Amino acid sequence: MRRRAWIGSFLFCLLCLVSVARGLERFPPPEFEGVYEMPHPHHPAPAAEWRRGMDIVMLSCALIVAAYLAHKRRSRFGLVWLAVFCLIYFGFYRKGCVCSVGSIQNIALGFLDPMYMVSWPVLVFFALPLAFTLLFGRVFCASVCPLGAVQELVLVKPVRVPGWLDSCLSLIPYAYLIAVLVVVSINGSFLVCRYDPFVSLFRLSGPRYLVVLAVLFVGMSLFVGRPYCRFICPYAVLLRICSRWSWRHVDVAPSECVVCSLCHDACPFDAIRPSRPGPRSNPRTWMVGLFLLLPVLGFGLGQWAGPLFARQDLLVRTAERVWMEESFSLKETTPESEAFRLGGMDPLFLYRAASEREKRFQSGVAWGMALWAMVAGWKLMTAARSRPRERYEADRKECFSCARCFMSCPLERKRRL
Repeated sequence: MRRRAWIGSFLFCLLCLVSVARGLERFPPPEFEGVYEMPHPHHPAPAAEWRRGMDIVMLSCALIVAAYLAHKRRSRFGLVWLAVFCLIYFGFYRKGCVCSVGSIQNIALGFLDPMYMVSWPVLVFFALPLAFTLLFGRVFCASVCPLGAVQELVLVKPVRVPGWLDSCLSLIPYAYLIAVLVVVSINGSFLVCRYDPFVSLFRLSGPRYLVVLAVLFVGMSLFVGRPYCRFICPYAVLLRICSRWSWRHVDVAPSECVVCSLCHDACPFDAIRPSRPGPRSNPRTWMVGLFLLLPVLGFGLGQWAGPLFARQDLLVRTAERVWMEESFSLKETTPESEAFRLGGMDPLFLYRAASEREKRFQSGVAWGMALWAMVAGWKLMTAARSRPRERYEADRKECFSCARCFMSCPLERKRRL
């Protein structure tokens, strides 16, 4: 009865989410009179209504199948073929859009800007994987996400990343997520869509630096298990939090663990925690003090680095260039400064807007770095705290539910006979 109540509540919330989100559609384009023709966009045009609905259906079915294969069937073979299908459909056929990773930006901008309307497919693509993660762990990462699928399928000879390096690199997704939220709140730019290395791979085109970045990540994925998912992806931060409190999670051994360490050796993501017979250990006093001091240092560093980040903003760069041209009588102009002068705007208004933008960058970067420093201090204290374990367990936060470890367990092989 409890399981049916969970499933019924989940379906009810999903239906409510979809029905509410349908009211967030964008306005249709205006109808012009005369011979005006709408320009053709360089990016893929928005999908038709039926195709958006098809994407939602495919995502829902893929998540259900992934949860069934990981928990009920415990089938690595089935998850691999599901990853192939999702890579073809969500990756190469749908060109990686709508993407759950990029939907973070749309949701954040929808909260911050009342004039921005979030489309209901974006809202569902953001919320549905998180809902399934709360129920069954990271089954979205197992084989549904096309970014994770392409890394999973090319992994041929896993190399284990040292523990200290893994801990340091795992801080990058938190910094990336904070940077995405800060930039969206200040100027509405979408960093994930601009620098996603797999966009050029799925669309078979793109800027040269994205092509090179995609080749580097795919080449790295031959030996390092899911480097983008573990050390870059901002959506993985939310998935880790939800998976930590998931209702059900995969277990390596179907019964009592024999402590053979074979599952730990089979996991290329270092997501299996070994048994530990010793007593519980807690962080030391100096770690607690460092945890309280790091946000203050991060805030001060952000106050200093804020103007440096602000100079990457187009408005600030344009204002700086216009001021240099007028103060030093530079004859050479840039396309941005030339477009500003053609607009007939008062330079004082531009300087005032750029100064306000720079202050917002300074404040946003300061608070963002303070938050990131707090996360770093918390992870340091968490690494120093350990509890005794009588068996090998999958870390709820880091486990991708990929089923690689199942067949390495002798009890699992015995159960299948």
